[in-house]
Order: sequence, then structure tokens, then C-alpha cells
Amino acid sequence: MASSAQPVVYLGPTEPICLEMSDDNPGQLTMTTGGSGGAVTSVNGETGAVTTSQSGEILAINSYQPGTNTTLSVSTAAYAAWSSANVNTGSFIAPPSGSVLVTVSAVILQTTATSVVGLALAAHGTVSPLVCPAYQFSVPNNSGHAPTTIPFLVTELAPGNTYNFDVLGATITPADVLEMFAGAPTNTTIQAGAFAAPVTVITQAI
Repeated sequence: MASSAQPVVYLGPTEPICLEMSDDNPGQLTMTTGGSGGAVTSVNGETGAVTTSQSGEILAINSYQPGTNTTLSVSTAAYAAWSSANVNTGSFIAPPSGSVLVTVSAVILQTTATSVVGLALAAHGTVSPLVCPAYQFSVPNNSGHAPTTIPFLVTELAPGNTYNFDVLGATITPADVLEMFAGAPTNTTIQAGAFAAPVTVITQAI
């Protein structure tokens, strides 16, 4: 008999288990639950976090949408969190590949000169080390509030482990403050001077 599709169950950080599924050998999984919310804690006696994420699957979405338009800022050349409590990936479980794509979207502006600024990621509550290469660039100064979207590729995560990354910012000249405009505009008429947008962080498996 020809074998059908072979599902793969990953037990981070152990190796994948592949079950041969056929009419002669249907295969069997014995799963033990008892984790948070009834999560599976072991498969066929192997313990570890069970992950079944597929490439492209969304692992976490965090959208900071304060009821009142809020300006966040960073003013140092060393990377600092915009708001560790609000602008982060949220908790997610690393996929079997150990790699994720973190996409950050926000409206940002530099208050004075157009010089080098940067965005980066670090573990929640920290600013070092960076978990992937930063983006360093320039943005319009006070004449333009630019919507910016940056995709960060994070690799070498431990499959099955839980992570949360803060979004960081920096500006090479402290006087040239870098600002982020968070809010949730819903009026059907644009309001003068109301620069704002949700600060959205989407984490996807690769």
C-alpha cells in the first residue's frame, strides 16, 4: 500500500518525530496533557514543548492603539525601548525552523536634522544584545511624519521555547529626537495635526 502524507510532530528542543502512515502501519501517537490550558506536555514519552507551526504562520500580533494619541520618543545613540510594556512582539513559541520574521509598522519622525537613526529588537526588558541586525537609515524631519514598515529576520531561536522582543530605537544625535506616533484614529474626517497610527508588530514563522 502506498503511504499517505507523513505528519511531523516537533518536540522542542528535541529532533522531529516522523510517523509512517499507511494501511498496514497506521501509526499511533500517545500524548500526555497537563500543561497550561491543557497543552500537550509529551508525545510517546518524549517531553518538550509541542510545536506545529508552518512557514508563514502568524505566531503573535501586538498592536499598540492608545485611546489618546501618544508620542513615544528615543533620544540616545544607544538603543532604547520605545515602550517595553507596549511596543513588543508579545509572547510567542519559536517554530521548528528556529527563525521568525518580525514586521514592525509605525509612523515615525525625527524632530530636527535628518541624520542616522535606527530600529532594532532585543529580548523583552533588555536593550542588549540585539537579537538580529538593526536597520539604520534616515527619516523626514519635522516636515513629514513617515509611515515606516521594517521586517526583522530573527534566527537561531530554540524551537519550542517562548520569546518576546522589545522594539528599540536610537538617534545618532541626542538633540535630534526620534518620535513615534501611536494612536487609533477612527474619525471619518481627518483631524488637523493628529498624526497617529497603530504601532503594529507581527511575528511569523519561517
